[in-house]
Amino acid sequence: MGYYVDFLDLYIEIMLGTVAFMTIVATLRQAFGKALPKHQYLIVRYLVEVGLSHVFLAMLALAFAYFEPDPAKALKYTYVSIAAYAMPYLLFHLWRRTRQKAPTPLHTTIVMIGYVGLSLSILVTAAGFVFPQTLELIIAYLLWAFLAHIVIFFGFLGSFFRIGGDAKSEPVEDSSPP
Repeated sequence: MGYYVDFLDLYIEIMLGTVAFMTIVATLRQAFGKALPKHQYLIVRYLVEVGLSHVFLAMLALAFAYFEPDPAKALKYTYVSIAAYAMPYLLFHLWRRTRQKAPTPLHTTIVMIGYVGLSLSILVTAAGFVFPQTLELIIAYLLWAFLAHIVIFFGFLGSFFRIGGDAKSEPVEDSSPP
């Protein structure tokens, strides 16, 4: 369990720094440029919401590891926490993407497929069906969240340099709940 606690400590620090950096870059882009097109604003919301929520999930897992004397219960609580967050947010994000009619490039599709696969694995494992509950699946899920952030962020940066399409996009008018 020691390496898991160390992993969570480092993950929280690195993910928090990454989310802060990505948010600052996105904010500077908006401050020094025109209003963000709808799909770029959706990406910024994704970076902040998902990034910070995974920091909080890792903090919750760390709290379970520290304060629950039974490691099996701590692991189960972590699985249930991630399962309770991952699927509902993924469905909410997909609903928001379709409502905004945001484009879905290949890298975004790959990220979504990875989230669906890992979220289903977490959900099935939390329910106690097929797979045994292991630390490795939680670590794989959290690392996928980090990698997905990097992929989405590079796609976001790349959209700054595209000619044509973004300049004609409408500015954001977000009416979704916070």
